[in-house]
Amino acid sequence: MDWKKWLLRPVDEFEKLFAYREYIALAHKGRPGSLFWLWLILWLTLMALGFAFSSLEDLQQRMDNPYSTWVNLPIDTYIDPVLTDVLDSVSAPDRRTALGLDTVVEWNRFSFTFLPARASVFSKGENGAYYWGRTIDFGSELFDRIISDGNLRHSSWPEGTRSTWNEALKGGIVVSQSLLYELGYEWGAEPLYIPVYDSTYDGVFFVPVWGVVEKLPSKVVFLGSYSLYQTFKSRTYARNAIRTNEAGSNRYSFLVALGVETEAKKAFKKRFGEAIEELEYRQFGESSSGKLVQINLFLNLQATEVQSGQFPSLADSLLAAASWEGMPLFQYECKLGRGTANKAHYLAFSFAELEKVRLFSSYLERTFEIKVPLETVEAKENFALVSLLGYAISLMLLGFAVLAVVLFINNLLSAHIREITPVMGTLKAFGLSAGKISRIYSKIVLAVLIVAGAFAWLCAFVAGQVLGILLPRVQIEVVDWRIAMALLMVVLLSLLFARRLIHRVLSRTPGDLVYQRGGQ
Repeated sequence: MDWKKWLLRPVDEFEKLFAYREYIALAHKGRPGSLFWLWLILWLTLMALGFAFSSLEDLQQRMDNPYSTWVNLPIDTYIDPVLTDVLDSVSAPDRRTALGLDTVVEWNRFSFTFLPARASVFSKGENGAYYWGRTIDFGSELFDRIISDGNLRHSSWPEGTRSTWNEALKGGIVVSQSLLYELGYEWGAEPLYIPVYDSTYDGVFFVPVWGVVEKLPSKVVFLGSYSLYQTFKSRTYARNAIRTNEAGSNRYSFLVALGVETEAKKAFKKRFGEAIEELEYRQFGESSSGKLVQINLFLNLQATEVQSGQFPSLADSLLAAASWEGMPLFQYECKLGRGTANKAHYLAFSFAELEKVRLFSSYLERTFEIKVPLETVEAKENFALVSLLGYAISLMLLGFAVLAVVLFINNLLSAHIREITPVMGTLKAFGLSAGKISRIYSKIVLAVLIVAGAFAWLCAFVAGQVLGILLPRVQIEVVDWRIAMALLMVVLLSLLFARRLIHRVLSRTPGDLVYQRGGQ
């Protein structure tokens, strides 16, 4: 059928009058009217489809969530002796495919004592709060998924290609948005540094924040490199990575608040006189204490009676006794690679097929006598099952909704035509063509569907917005291409069945129609 020609065909006065009267009769048949019942069916259908499609999108996001498909096993005394064998076993491509595995990684859990924005950095750890983080390979696929568009909120990545990030990011952290809010920091144009108190050195380190994300895996609030973990948590490596004011050095660095650096210089010159060979300072960063200034002192040991080993301790004493706030500067440098890390705390498995988690669990128990917690297996299986059921129910709902509307239109038109069969026979006897009658009723059906469908969609949209405000967890989204396709399918199928019904009726002679002889 040429739909454009069918829709744009000129309409005479008789067709207008007849079509209008028949539209009124068809739309208001029964009480409170067939148009109302059609609107109600379409409105409920759109509400159900909107909820189903929104739920499917939520399920899809959860499936794409880089954390939903991971199983973490703590490396305890049972796993540690066979860890190498487990890694070798699951590294084989065939076995990995058979077990539904995608990625296998090791990671460590560690903590930092972060100072909130409201706390003074000069108070050291007095107001600090204890938070857990985990190690991650910044060049891994998992990290790529963590910083995906749907999860990344802010970022300040170093310049360079993506392939160099693992090296460039190793000295900083990526934090969750909840941590940033809880500590009271705001993301701005300037690079963000969060002060971290370390009790071993009784000092504060400033750790750069590379990015802020909505969610993080493994119930942690920040990510750091393996090198960062080793620097702060492995004292063997930290000796070469953390720079402090060591005894025997003629260099001393400390921090003061902006505005008191002149007073600080005077205090050191008064104490050490001309032995101060060079004095420089630069702006370091910002905290609740305001902008900070780093001051570097260089002491000429030959021009003073102070012995080389005494200078740092004397400078520390001067800072402690000063009327202005200051503290020694601690800095760190991450130099270590993944290969020198301490023993990993967790072994993590990412699944390409969640339904194979139980098979994987059975394999580990049978081969290595490692038991994956039953609740972990069941949680992953249930998640996969719910996802599958969600898709199946949504498809069945779509099919049922389309069928319900088509049957309603078909029955409505069939009942109406049975009532006016003699009229149609009379019109046909007076020379009105079957094609014209079919076209008139097709346009009536189309008009009824457009009016009811447009009003039903508008009501569903408003209801979805209101429910979204009153019940934020209930999302009904009807602005969706699948909703549009469902409505289009309803219209086309309804028109198709309506035309077939009308053609079947009009295939009879005018006499049969007038005297209602034979079936429809």
